Order: sequence, then structure tokens, then C-alpha cells
Amino acid sequence: MTADEKQAACARRMAVVNQLLHNLGLQISNASTVAYSAECQYAYNNYLFKVDLAVPATSSSFPGSQPGTAPAPSCGITSLLIKLSNSAAEANITNRVENDVASQFLVHQSMARAGLGSLIPVIYAWAPAKIQANTGADATANENTFGWTMMELKDGVDLDSEFPALDSLEKEKVLHQIAMIFKAIQDARLPETVTKFGGLTFNSTGQIISGEPPLWKQDPVETYLEWKFGNLHDLMQKASKSPVIQGWKLHGVGARIEKFFAAGGPEKVLSNVDQRQKCLIHGDFSTNNFLFDKDTKKITAILDFDWCTVSNPFDEFLLGLYDIGCNITYGKTKADMALLSGDFTQPPNLEKEKGENWGMAKMWNAAIESVGAASPRKIQGASQIYDLLLLKRLLCPYQLSNVSALEKMDDEKKAEVRAKTEADIVEWLDKHGF
Repeated sequence: MTADEKQAACARRMAVVNQLLHNLGLQISNASTVAYSAECQYAYNNYLFKVDLAVPATSSSFPGSQPGTAPAPSCGITSLLIKLSNSAAEANITNRVENDVASQFLVHQSMARAGLGSLIPVIYAWAPAKIQANTGADATANENTFGWTMMELKDGVDLDSEFPALDSLEKEKVLHQIAMIFKAIQDARLPETVTKFGGLTFNSTGQIISGEPPLWKQDPVETYLEWKFGNLHDLMQKASKSPVIQGWKLHGVGARIEKFFAAGGPEKVLSNVDQRQKCLIHGDFSTNNFLFDKDTKKITAILDFDWCTVSNPFDEFLLGLYDIGCNITYGKTKADMALLSGDFTQPPNLEKEKGENWGMAKMWNAAIESVGAASPRKIQGASQIYDLLLLKRLLCPYQLSNVSALEKMDDEKKAEVRAKTEADIVEWLDKHGF
């Protein structure tokens, strides 16, 4: 998209914001984009706008009957945040806005029960996308079709801009606050109408029910095995189309993988996992999504529930706080093993960078355990989930299946990466008797 095209698209989005507020009888005195740069080469998942109102909005300014919303305070509001969900981004828009709203509503309730105050922005009004998923790029180019939410504007700066400069004690205190929030998300009470793994949506009476996930098109499913590993066969089919992988047929490895599938291998690996244990997963639990008061050193908000899902609690640890080295990486690293076991007896001769990540992961693990949240070592079958995820990542790795990635390697490098991956698969199959 050219600079002129980006400017025109930005103007169209601003016009949508104006029209949304006009429809509610509200007037803008000032509006500006939030966390947006025209220089960004990638599509934004959302477009955010801070809006100052010419006249305060009250509870009567908004519909008031929508599920997942709350009334504006009696004194009125003079500013708010409007989020337009980009239908052109790579996501499933079927019930994306509903999933976001429902997730925030459940976590807001959980935080209230935990006495954490109002760390979730109140949502005043929302609307789903006006088109259905997978209707093509032309349909998603119209900003008038975007789903949207109007919500409370929270104070604070992005935590990721401040966290690196904090001293060790300050980091420990901030991580303790984050751990309290983490536990509140884990403890969010899923309604009896949420019975499956996937996303959330609302039924015709406003009840929260199971829905499609926000990142890809898929019906909600009954078990964790279906949810997390239902695509293993698809990955093998994709691997068979790769000119480098060739379905791992060389040396009979592909046949061994198929034997593993046919013998119910995935079910056996996960035999110790509660297939129906589920909780809310934030899905983007990083310091970039926390607001922070630099003076008080307090978290003021947690944001961006776009990628929330209903899944096994282990899933949050796969990406949670990845930006400060606290997530589980699938790499069979010493830090992975420590997070899985809870044993942070530091091994000797850690490189400086790995040592820093180790220290941060240790601090994070201590924080979540101190508040009573479920750490990996307390999640039934976490090591088995981790084990099967290792195989899943090996079946059709991006580096060997993506055209652009392959173009960056010469034949010698391709052969080297393939041989290493094949050896890892063989080691995994040997371990499991296949």
C-alpha cells in the first residue's frame, strides 16, 4: 500500500469513528490514533482511536442492553477509546468482537472477586463485523464493515517501555502484580453454557457460549486433544507437499509417524492430561499489553483480549511474558525444564543472556506460585503436553515448508536443517517406542 493509499484509508477509518459517535448523538472535540504508525509494513489487527467529546457522554448515550457492557458513570465521561477490528488482518472475524467482549467481561468479574479493582476497561458499546469470514479481500476493504468496541480510556504508559529500566526489586514487585492478574484470568468462571475448547460468543439471549476461535476458522471442539493436536494429520499432508521434507519418506521416518498416529499415539502421550480441563487464556500476555504508572510503579490496566481462547491452562505459558524470557519455548532448554518442574537450581556456566532469562523466569515462577496460580508443575500432564508439542513443531517446520524461508537457504543448508529435524523426529519416536 502506498503512502497516499494509507493516508486515504486512515481518513476513512476516522470517518467511521465520527459516524459511530454521531449515531449515538455524540460530538468529537478531538480524535487521534493510538499506537499507530503509517510506516508499519504489516496490517494492524486493530485500529485504536482516543476520542475527546465536546459534551460528556452518560449512560443514556449508549444502548445499555448489550451483553458484556456496563453503563457509563453517572458523572459522565469526557473521553473514550474506540477500537476498530481490522477485517483485513489475518484472523477469523466470525465472532472476534464477541469473543473479545465476553472475555473481558468474565475477567472483569474475576478481578472484582479477587479485589483487584478496575484493571479491565469497561465496554460501553460494541458491534460485530458486518461480513462473514472468508468472503474475500474485496469484502474486507470497506472500513464500514469493521467490528468495533467503545470502551473506557485507561491511564498509564506501556509497561514494556518501562520494565527494562526497573531495578531487580521493582521488577519483582511488578511481576507480583502481574501474577495476581494472571491468577484472576485463570480463575475466571466460565458459564455452564461454555462447554467446548475454542472461543466465546453470545447467543440470542445474551448468554456467553462456546464459539469459534479468533485466529483461525474452526468450530469449537470437545477435547483438548482435538483442539491442540487435531491438525497433526494436516501437518503431515503439508509436509508431503514440501520438496525438501517430502513427507519424511526418506529412511522410513514418515511410515513410523503414520504408525504412531494409527496406534493412537497422541492419545497415549496425553493419557495423563484431563481432556476437559479448561480455563480462559489471554493469548497475548506480554508487557506490551499492560499499562503502568511510572510514579507509583503500579499496573493500571491489562489490555488486548483479542486472542483469548478457552483451553488448557498450560497454553498461557507457551507465549505468556515471552518478551521478557518467561515463556516455555519448545526448545528443550534448561529454562523450559525448570518451568515445567519448578526446580530453578541454576546450572553452572550459563551464558550471560541465558542467565538473565533464567533469573527472570525464576522470578516469574516464584510470583505465580506465591499468589496461588497454577504454575506448569501444578498442571496435570503439562510435561506430556510439552512433549507432544515438540513433535508437532517438528512435523512441518516453517523453515522447511515455507517458500520464502527456503529461498533464503542454499541446498547444503536445506539438507543440514532437514537432517537435524529428521534426527530429532527419530529420537522422539524412539523415546515413545515407535
